[in-house]
Amino acid sequence: MNFSFVKSVFFASFFLLSLSSCKKFQYLTVVGDFYKDQTNENLIETDTLLISYNFNGDGCPVAITVFNKSNQPLYIDWSKSSVIINGQRFSYWTDASTIRTNTESTEIRWTKNFSSTSSTTNGVIVKNERISFIPPKAGIVYIPISIKNSWIEMDYSTGQKINVPCNVESMNGMFYSFSEENTPFQFRSFITISTNEQFSNPRFFDSKFWVNSIIETQASPESLLNTFPNQFYNSKATGFGAFMGSVALTGAIILIVLSDVE
Repeated sequence: MNFSFVKSVFFASFFLLSLSSCKKFQYLTVVGDFYKDQTNENLIETDTLLISYNFNGDGCPVAITVFNKSNQPLYIDWSKSSVIINGQRFSYWTDASTIRTNTESTEIRWTKNFSSTSSTTNGVIVKNERISFIPPKAGIVYIPISIKNSWIEMDYSTGQKINVPCNVESMNGMFYSFSEENTPFQFRSFITISTNEQFSNPRFFDSKFWVNSIIETQASPESLLNTFPNQFYNSKATGFGAFMGSVALTGAIILIVLSDVE
């Protein structure tokens, strides 16, 4: 028997097995002091401004929209604004820059069997602004941080079986509900705003948020029919997925050893 062929078959099999690893998702709904049940939004509104929080996405990204309703400019000092988790402050601004790059490649085929390629990499240095200027009757969207990407272990006996609406068919899930007192995750958001750039007369907006429900299911975010601005998700491999991944890794190691013996 051609051992090279056997190796190819085994490697292909293990590759497919590794791809078959299943994921389980938790969809966590966040409510707060100013939660609007009719629109599933967390809004703070005064006579001069509107602050909206959106947590939709992987790992609870904090997207903050601030709209200036007044006729004078507003300023936000993000270095004096933060999210507070378990009494620990995490600033909405850090004095750091990131580089975003993209590479473009070009291939020139000189003959049937000969070609050459060249590539160009472009990059920009990006840094979040420390102080945001908001003109009258205008707004900004600021996404400074993600705050939760770890799985929350649940007591199965406290959940309720539900059907999760998906774009193909519904999937099974478990639903857990919480009050502010027994929530598994809560945090605060603190924002400093002023009508002048010197912040001589600042206003502070301190908002409390907590998870009031969790849905566990194998339905992926792409397949859900209903998504909400106050809902984020976490994920982990199921027991079957982790097992198949370990099987694939073990098989690959065995084949590498046999290949060295050949």
